[in-house]
Amino acid sequence: TAERGNVFVKAWCGLKGNYRQTPRNHPLPTKCEHDGEDIPSSQRRPCQLKGGIFGWSECNFKFLNALDKLAEDANLTAATPRTWTEHVKSFIPWQEGDEAKGVKVDTRMQFYEVAEGASIEALYGGVLDARTMALTKKIPHEDVVRAAVFDLLFSEQDRHGQNVFVSETGRLHVIDNEGAFGPINSMLIPGGQKYEVYRIGYNAVCCGNLPGTEEENCPGKILDASAPEVMIDYRCHAPGRFIGTALPPGLEPFLRRIEK
Repeated sequence: TAERGNVFVKAWCGLKGNYRQTPRNHPLPTKCEHDGEDIPSSQRRPCQLKGGIFGWSECNFKFLNALDKLAEDANLTAATPRTWTEHVKSFIPWQEGDEAKGVKVDTRMQFYEVAEGASIEALYGGVLDARTMALTKKIPHEDVVRAAVFDLLFSEQDRHGQNVFVSETGRLHVIDNEGAFGPINSMLIPGGQKYEVYRIGYNAVCCGNLPGTEEENCPGKILDASAPEVMIDYRCHAPGRFIGTALPPGLEPFLRRIEK
């Protein structure tokens, strides 16, 4: 955009031509039948407790923009790209094999700042070598602690290695925060399923999801060694492996306000 430079844009409905975000995704509904801006307010369905729900629009926008505002008030915007809603008049880019290519777009969509770098899961690829170890050492401790506090404060339930990004200079950010305000499940915080998958292996943690029967697969085999992603456990980056009241700058005043 002219004001913000490169951005990511996302929609959950309202695009024609059977548009898919990836070939594996379902086509987006052409109409936002639950809460679209063209639906009279008296006929809109009540918003769900979650955000980023397929087939919804205005409720998703409200959820994500409210989370962005909370992050701003808590001085945690350095943990994650900013996000906002705008009306888009454009067309689907031309891509061979995409039946939606060239289709006109005239709807409200969610914009995101770009997170630099690549996902930490793509970075390691299950292997730790000299190059990735050197980059890991560049990750500022405060970035990891800030991201972990973000996930704890806003109860993120889907923080896996594909939505933790690391730049070439080592800066760490979290993306795709649509799982906020659920049961906490973050790879940055020990004890949850996302963390345990990297610590002892997917087969050991999620044996019931494997092909075959649960009786055949469970209990699953524990890996001989943890995946390199466990190095962004916040305890490896907090002084004394403990945060306590040593919160990121600017967060304590926010907590005292919401305590009231």
